Amino acid sequence: MLKLLYNLGWDEYFKNFSSRYPELVPARITQKHSFGYNIITESGHFSARLRGSLRKSLLKEQWPVVGDWVMVSFNNEKAIVEVILPRRNKISRKTSGKTSVEQVITANADIIFLVVSLLEGFNPRKIERYLTLSAENHIDFIILLNKIDCIENAEQFLLETRKLAPNIPILLTNAHDPLIVDVLLKYLSAGKTAVFLGSSGVGKSTIVNTLLGQNVQMTRSVGKNNKGKHTTSSRDMFFLENGGIIIDNPGIRELYVWLDDCESLSESFSDIQQLSLQCQFRNCVHLHEPNCAVRDAIRNGQLDSGRLENWRKLKSETLELLSKRQEAGQKIHKQQSYILSKYKKRKNSPRAIFDKKRKI
Repeated sequence: MLKLLYNLGWDEYFKNFSSRYPELVPARITQKHSFGYNIITESGHFSARLRGSLRKSLLKEQWPVVGDWVMVSFNNEKAIVEVILPRRNKISRKTSGKTSVEQVITANADIIFLVVSLLEGFNPRKIERYLTLSAENHIDFIILLNKIDCIENAEQFLLETRKLAPNIPILLTNAHDPLIVDVLLKYLSAGKTAVFLGSSGVGKSTIVNTLLGQNVQMTRSVGKNNKGKHTTSSRDMFFLENGGIIIDNPGIRELYVWLDDCESLSESFSDIQQLSLQCQFRNCVHLHEPNCAVRDAIRNGQLDSGRLENWRKLKSETLELLSKRQEAGQKIHKQQSYILSKYKKRKNSPRAIFDKKRKI
C-alpha cells in the first residue's frame, strides 16, 4: 500500500508533515470543480470537500488545487479535507486586471512541459515568461515545439528557441505520432508529476491522449485558419502505466508571472545579467547611459532588442506587483488589528465584566 502512495508522488517531504496527523488519511487532489474536489488515496478515488472551519480560515486563492497533498477524514464514504500539507512548489500567475491576487495553477510538480505550436503563434517573448516561471519555482523545464508535421522549417524554430534557453531540453514533436510516448516517458518515471502548459490549441490535450493511449481529453480539429481550438476547461490529473503522473491544463492566454522578487529574472535572462556586469555604471538601466554593454550587444547583433524590452516589461510588472502585494498586506494587517481591538474593547467593557461576574 505504501508503494502505491509513493507512485502518487508521495515522498519523505510530505511524510514528515503528515506525521503530525496520525488519525487522518493522506490524499492527493486530482481535480477541482465548483462543488468540491476529486481525490485519490491508497484506497482509491473519492469525492471530497473542505472542512467548513478550514474553508472560512483561508482566502479563496489559498484553497487546494490539483497536485496538492491534503489530509482527510471520512464520513460515510465522503472525504473531508482537514489539513493542506505545505507545498514543495507551486505554479502561479497573477490574475488578469489591476488586482494583485495570486492564482495557483498547480502544486507539487516535478516537470513543466511547455507546449508551443509551430503552426501559429510562435512567440519568443511568451516562452521567456514561462522560463521565468520555471526559474522562480525551481521546476525542471522542457519545451515541446509541436505540430512539426504541419511545417517545413522546424529546425529554424529549434535554433531560435535554443538562443532563449541554451540549457533547457527542447524537443520537436508531433502530438499524433506514437513515438512521442517513448520520448516523453524518459522524463516521466514512477511518482514524477509533469504539468502541461501552453496557449489554447497548441496540442496539450492531444499529447495527453497519445500518452494515455485513449481519448480521455476532448480535442477539436484544426480550424480553417489552421489554428487549434481549445476545449480543455479544467485541470485534470492522470496516471500513466509506468507510474508517471501528468496534469493537463486549460490554455493560458496571458501569463502574468507571479514572482517573490526579481532574482528569477536574473536566471531566465542570464545573458542580460552577465552583460550588465560590464556596464560602466552599476545601476545602469540600459537606456541612455554611456558605455552600456547591453546596448552595445544589441548594436552588434549579440542580443535581440525584443528580449531586452521583454526583460524591462517583466521587471516593471514584478516591481509593481510587489508594491501592490505590500499595500494589500498592510491593509489586511490593519483590518485584523482593528477587529482585534474591537474584540478587546468588548471583552473589557463594563457590560462584559458584569455578565462574567453574574455567570460566576
